[in-house]
Amino acid sequence: MLDDLFTSGVLAEEAAKIASTYSDVFTAKILNAEQCAELKMGSYLGVAAASENPPHFIHLCYKPLSGPVNVKLALVGKGLTFDR
Repeated sequence: MLDDLFTSGVLAEEAAKIASTYSDVFTAKILNAEQCAELKMGSYLGVAAASENPPHFIHLCYKPLSGPVNVKLALVGKGLTFDR
């Protein structure tokens, strides 16, 4: 099953691949649990504690190659891994 394979670590790896493949327009910053704790992200870490898998906080940023950025758009989501 797909949900057995799609952990937060897999999602972080995919985000890093996207940023690497399209490095002209994408950057990725992926935080581990310790980095999240340093940033006082306790609520995030509290939810992540329900999983056997370590959390990965992913910030994937897109910047177009040319032209001014007239509009900023943010898509925010929270992927949770609940183990069986």
